Amino acid sequence: MLNINKNSITKVLIATVLLGTGSTGIAQRSYSETKHTIADESKISSNLFDYNVFLSGYHSADSADIEGPLAVVKDSSFGKELETYSYAAMFSENANTVGTPLDFDIQKTAILIGGNINNYSDTIQPVVESRNYKSEKIGWLDSDHANDKGYFKKVSINEVQKKLLTEEFESSTLTKMTAEMKSLTSDLDSKSVMGKKSGKTLGEWSDGKLLEYDYYQSASDSDILVLNIPPKEIDGELVAVVQSFGFDYESVIDNESIKNIIVTSQDEAGNKADKVIFKGNYLANHSGTNAVLELTDVKASENAKKVIYNFSKANQVSNFFDRSSQNAEIKPPKDIIQMDKGVLDSGDERYGKSYLKQYATASGTNGSAEYGGGTAVIGSIVAPLATVVFSSGNINGYLFATDLHQRNHMEVHNFWNQWPKEPTEPKFGTIEVIKHDSGDKEKLLSGAEFDVINEAGETVDHIVIGKDGHGKTTKDLDFGKYTLVETKAPEGYELDGTPHEVDVTEGKETNVVTVEIGNSQLPGEPIIPSLPGKGTIEVIKHDSGDKEKLLSGAEFDVINEAGETVDHIVIGKDGHGKTTKDLDFGKYTLVETKAPEGYELDGTPHEVDVTEGKETNVVTVEIGNSQLPGEPTEPTEPIKPTEPIKPTEPTEPIKPTEPTEPIKPTEPKKSKSTLKLQLPQTGEVRNNLLVGIGLVAVSGICILGYYRNKK
Repeated sequence: MLNINKNSITKVLIATVLLGTGSTGIAQRSYSETKHTIADESKISSNLFDYNVFLSGYHSADSADIEGPLAVVKDSSFGKELETYSYAAMFSENANTVGTPLDFDIQKTAILIGGNINNYSDTIQPVVESRNYKSEKIGWLDSDHANDKGYFKKVSINEVQKKLLTEEFESSTLTKMTAEMKSLTSDLDSKSVMGKKSGKTLGEWSDGKLLEYDYYQSASDSDILVLNIPPKEIDGELVAVVQSFGFDYESVIDNESIKNIIVTSQDEAGNKADKVIFKGNYLANHSGTNAVLELTDVKASENAKKVIYNFSKANQVSNFFDRSSQNAEIKPPKDIIQMDKGVLDSGDERYGKSYLKQYATASGTNGSAEYGGGTAVIGSIVAPLATVVFSSGNINGYLFATDLHQRNHMEVHNFWNQWPKEPTEPKFGTIEVIKHDSGDKEKLLSGAEFDVINEAGETVDHIVIGKDGHGKTTKDLDFGKYTLVETKAPEGYELDGTPHEVDVTEGKETNVVTVEIGNSQLPGEPIIPSLPGKGTIEVIKHDSGDKEKLLSGAEFDVINEAGETVDHIVIGKDGHGKTTKDLDFGKYTLVETKAPEGYELDGTPHEVDVTEGKETNVVTVEIGNSQLPGEPTEPTEPIKPTEPIKPTEPTEPIKPTEPTEPIKPTEPKKSKSTLKLQLPQTGEVRNNLLVGIGLVAVSGICILGYYRNKK
């Protein structure tokens, strides 16, 4: 290993060791002369649950290990006082670990890192553990940093473990896992709403009080239990102290109908804890007696696979605290920093022994944290915004957070949790604003700006309206309610002072919520925009029965007045599509050539007039499609006609009397009507005999009259 000046900030070169000429005076050789291993990226897992620990920020440690795989987006650092450290101890051939064994067919990576490994110790090297498995050395250290011109500084690793990744693969993999962590948090939040009361936790006496809590069924899933530990307001923040509880083995832990137990912390108004302190022990019951659950007990893994801590808004989690005396209030530690590497450039540790001696662990008072003794956590912790700092103790499950700083032999053990292994697609959405003149919706305006504010009153994004009169959020927004506040008006227009509430919800085709907002012109001479003599057609494609359900995949030909196809519009994932060329002012016809999947082709030609005088010369057309009909229903059995009524026997006709001398009839006018032969309808009964007798009688009278006149 290299003996490089300990004050040099170094990077991990994953593929090989790069030596160069620098301030150390050590001879170097160029990257092109080195050997390196190109990773088979298909073998590197991008599944969040294949890593014991995932951190969207930094990692540091002074001792001990993480026993399962680690994925960290930024750096992993060790100070001058490093004692010992192992990455992914379970990869060791002689692993002495607790927890769920790894699946080496899938879990081949010991550490996936987006930043650097910084080791400031002169004598101790962190070890990347490995083993031989199916004729392959696994326990890889995966990164793209073999391309960097830095140093590989004092990390104990076998050459074949170093896997060179492309920057694109590494970035997309870590980004995917960050999104999965957000999705998991959203899923947990939705399941953390309490329904019917279900029971009480195991408890014990602590600080003169019997600690036990009620737990409830999840309001959305009766197979999930929810335990809420109410936070207490301290110095303007909500602080949760998690201590001394557990669950009955027979009715809860060994009950197959209960899938998971979510432990969370929020007040009566639904405000979630800002800071979390783990204090005390996790309990199990043995023959009716509550006792501390030991990690070597088989019940430890059975509890760990069900219990998951959901602290979605917490910014720090620790297992030490501020308590000046036995009866003093428990307060959270101070000066814990988010997104910080945990080791100073001097090599001194942040949160080292001089820091910890101010605080307490377990039942002690300030000063005891310097020596460790912090609590053990049974179950997985999901705290995506939090910096986690532990002095001694351990976490027995997954840890998904921003930062982790391990002090005083703190360990993370790879206990499996049975929460769904594949999180649902991230539940995020987008807000799009279409800005127009309040008196003319077709006159689109540019230059406006909006703040996007969430329900907590935080500004989470900023929308700028472009030249086409449209603007979108730049970040994925969690589902929920937001308010748009205009901070800048289009030139020549009044600022819109109305807050616009927008609900970003699940269930739309693209999760894009479109809001149209108008502005009134300032009094005085109107601004006449410069006109380029050309324009653009934009199509917004939606379900004909639901305008908010935007559809993708449709295509249109753009045809001019001469019948020529001059452009083609493709509707994107956001339900919008535009001409790709500037169009001369004039009349055009849009003809749909491809319908969205599952919808009928719209056969109506849509005439569009691209004219002068609009702010941006963009003509927006909204076009709906009808869904394809479903399978036809099976016709019902036809009704069987009733039996026709049998006609009655006709009576004897009355003999006609001798007629008087008839009046000579006038010549009848020829009728324009013709006699129509009407066939009997189905089921109709006609007395044909009576009709025949009537015709004979009429004929006889006419003949008799004829001969009398002749005489």
